[in-house]
Amino acid sequence: MLLSLSRRFIFVANLKTASTSIEACLRPFSEICIARTEFGKHDDFGKIEERYGWAFDLIKRERFFVFGVIRDPLDYVISIYNSHRKPDFLNQVTYTGNKSFAEFYQEWKGRNSWQLAPQYKRFLNTKGEYALDYLLNLQEVPEQWPQICKVLDLPEKELRNLNVSPTGASRAMVDPGLAAQIYSDYATDDLLAKEFTGFTACRGKLTLPE
Repeated sequence: MLLSLSRRFIFVANLKTASTSIEACLRPFSEICIARTEFGKHDDFGKIEERYGWAFDLIKRERFFVFGVIRDPLDYVISIYNSHRKPDFLNQVTYTGNKSFAEFYQEWKGRNSWQLAPQYKRFLNTKGEYALDYLLNLQEVPEQWPQICKVLDLPEKELRNLNVSPTGASRAMVDPGLAAQIYSDYATDDLLAKEFTGFTACRGKLTLPE
């Protein structure tokens, strides 16, 4: 999560969507950078509003450019599964190296893991309203990154590929029925990723389906 008072932007860090790479580029221009999960790196925008309300006392909320990244739901879930195959998670309940992708999905969903919550919820304000000014699709980040730098009036800096998940499951390995279930479970994410990226879905102009 990044908050810049001087440049007036807020980056809402979704999981497994190049957040570490983007933070590495924009950190020098941010007065606040939360780079660790346990301290709020992946806080949703509503929590950011509550936690840093003092910032909006200094600068009106409307003057901040708020953006984030979303990805295809199936790729998102696969990436979370693969990321928890790292040895760092060995002997933890979140370790996935000892279970199939299907087992992982059913077990994590059963525990209502915050990491498998729909992505769009990370972009809602305290009123439950969509709060982004710009939404990037992960697949298009390399092409859209220059536009983001231009909007922020910052020198363009190359995005490095950081915090890469280990190999494991792939789209081709997922049972078609399970893939369909995932797209159904994350229907709003799928809609956003396909139709509402860029400036198409600005805050106050998009009502998300339930």
